[in-house]
Amino acid sequence: MKIGILGSGAIGLLFASRLTLAGADPLCLTRSPAAADGLRAGVHLAYATPQASANATATRETVPLRATTQPADLATCDVVLICVKAYQAEAAAANLAAAWASLPADGPPLPLLLSLMNGLEAEAPFRRLLPAANVAVAVTYAGAARLGPANLRVAGLGPSLLPVLAPPADDLIAQLAALLNAAGLPTELAADSRRQQWTKAIVNAVINPLAALAGIRNGLVPAQAGFAQQAEAIIDEAIAVAAAEGLSLPAAPLCDKVRQTCQATADNECSLLTDLKAGRPTEIDWLNGAIARLARRHGLAAPVNEALWQAIKGRSGGQPES
Repeated sequence: MKIGILGSGAIGLLFASRLTLAGADPLCLTRSPAAADGLRAGVHLAYATPQASANATATRETVPLRATTQPADLATCDVVLICVKAYQAEAAAANLAAAWASLPADGPPLPLLLSLMNGLEAEAPFRRLLPAANVAVAVTYAGAARLGPANLRVAGLGPSLLPVLAPPADDLIAQLAALLNAAGLPTELAADSRRQQWTKAIVNAVINPLAALAGIRNGLVPAQAGFAQQAEAIIDEAIAVAAAEGLSLPAAPLCDKVRQTCQATADNECSLLTDLKAGRPTEIDWLNGAIARLARRHGLAAPVNEALWQAIKGRSGGQPES
């Protein structure tokens, strides 16, 4: 199986490195020759704990990766893992679409595009600009932070959930799941990918803004004053919005998942916090922002999600939404 990786942030580099160590030899798309050279020289992984490594004896590894700057090169893959930030999705999808538009019509089929992006509707540009039937959504609870262009701190190898797809994509998904498990990235198939996407988005909508605003790692979030009340309010608002979108989500499993994720990625700084520290844009528009926007669309109120959305926008230098 030929695997492409679109995006060289924390999750993209983690999956690329683990797959490379397992012999899968994925191909990473980067934006510049210098970045590609850096990946070829090796990504440096530092495991926060023995449990964060598939090899309990390893605390550090350097993994040279295959890399390209040409989007057309990914067209020869069977599966491309979309690991860009949600705010990069529009440009990344347009870049692929432009490069692939000149491919021969009678050539091999385009790859399955499997989104591992955070948030709600982050994959929409790929569905709009590329064949929508080729786009599917997975979720991962792996925890990692990029400390530099080729330096990664791995806090936990949480589970990944891949969608159950119709033939012929079902065979690709099964092969990918086997490769990820062999790479030490625990992976299962989940029949309801939309439910899994919402569940992950709600979990992130609780942990990420609270951790980012407090400036703390995930494991410390549940100990913050007022955490239980805030988490309950975020989840209740999100559940009401999901119901308006035709999806029933019970509260108790979501509350449990939040605490489990905090524990599993206790040593991890969430991406929202690392982005704020680095002065980068954040994915808040696709987390609490998405919940608030969808609430408005359905005539619902989501004041806690709205307030967190605006607070992060203010911290990141973005314009508050009205």
